[in-house]
Amino acid sequence: MQIELKKVIKPSVPLIIFYIVLGLVIWTATYAGTFFTKDIGFDEWLAKLTDVKFFYKNIASLGLTFVNAFLLLQLFNRFFFIDTYTFVSVFVFGLLTAVWGISHTLYKTHIALLLFIYALLCFFDMSQKQAPEKSFLGSLLITCASLFVNHLIFVLPACWIGFIVLRGFSFRIFLASILGVLVTCLLYVVVIYVISPTFDWQTLFNLNFSLDFSLQKLPLPTLIYIGSLFVIFFISIVGTYTDFHKRRRNITFMLILLVCFIILVIIQKDFEGTFFPFIALCFSIIVSYVFSTKTTNFYSILFFIFIIINLVFVGYNFLY
Repeated sequence: MQIELKKVIKPSVPLIIFYIVLGLVIWTATYAGTFFTKDIGFDEWLAKLTDVKFFYKNIASLGLTFVNAFLLLQLFNRFFFIDTYTFVSVFVFGLLTAVWGISHTLYKTHIALLLFIYALLCFFDMSQKQAPEKSFLGSLLITCASLFVNHLIFVLPACWIGFIVLRGFSFRIFLASILGVLVTCLLYVVVIYVISPTFDWQTLFNLNFSLDFSLQKLPLPTLIYIGSLFVIFFISIVGTYTDFHKRRRNITFMLILLVCFIILVIIQKDFEGTFFPFIALCFSIIVSYVFSTKTTNFYSILFFIFIIINLVFVGYNFLY
C-alpha cells in the first residue's frame, strides 16, 4: 500500500486553513501550559493567563511567525525544490515554532529572523553581475538583525563559507559583505549618538559566552524529544545526499548555518532559546527537501512520526 504526502505537500485551501487552526491550537496549548501546574487552582491559573505583557509578546511573536512562514514558502520553493510548489516546509517550521514555547515571547528574535530570511533570499539570488550587490544587502540585513539578537553577527563567517559552497565567493563579494556590516554599524552609531550623546557604548552589544551548557540539566522526556528530532534529521541528511544534484549546495549552505546556530546555543551564557526559531528554519528546509522529493512509504511514515513526536511533546509540556 502506497502512502502519499501529496495533500500535505500541495494542500487544498481547506487543508491550509486546518494547518493554521492546528498551529493556533498548539500555540495556545503551549501558552496555557506555561502557567499550568497540578498544584495551583483553576482561578489562579486563569489569572496568570491574563498576564498582559506576556500575552502581547506572544501575539507579536505569533504574527511575525506567520510573516516568516510566508517568506520561508517563497525561499524554499524558489531555491530548494525541483518539480512542484510545496507547503511542507511551512508546515514543519510552523509546527516546531508552535511547540517550542520558550521562544514565544522573544518577539525581537522573530524580527531578526524576518531580516535573516530576506538576507538568505539575497544570498541565494547572487547572479554573476549582481553578486556584490546581493552580498552587500544580505550582510547589511544580517547586521541589522544582530541589533535585535547581538550574537547573530557571528553567523556571517558561516555565510562566507556558504558562498564558497555555492561557488560564488570572491574578494569583491567578501569586500561587499564587509561594507554591508560597516555601513550598518556606522549608521546605527550616528543615530544613537544624535539621540543620546551620553549613551554608554559598553552596553551597545551584549556578547556573553559560557561553556557550562550541559544536556544533563534537561528532563529525560526533553532529551528523548531532542534525540528523536536528531534521528529524523540524520535520516533526512542521508536521504538528501544519496543522489547528487546541484541544489544540494543550497542544502549544504543551510546545514552550515544550522551547525553555527547550534554552536551559538551551546556557548550562550543565558540560555533563553534565542536561536530556536533560526534552528527551526534551517531544520524545516533540510527535512522538507526529503519529505517533498522522496515518495516512498518510509519517508511518509517518518513524516507522520515527526508530527506525533511533536504532539506528544506538547502534551508533556502542558501536563508537566
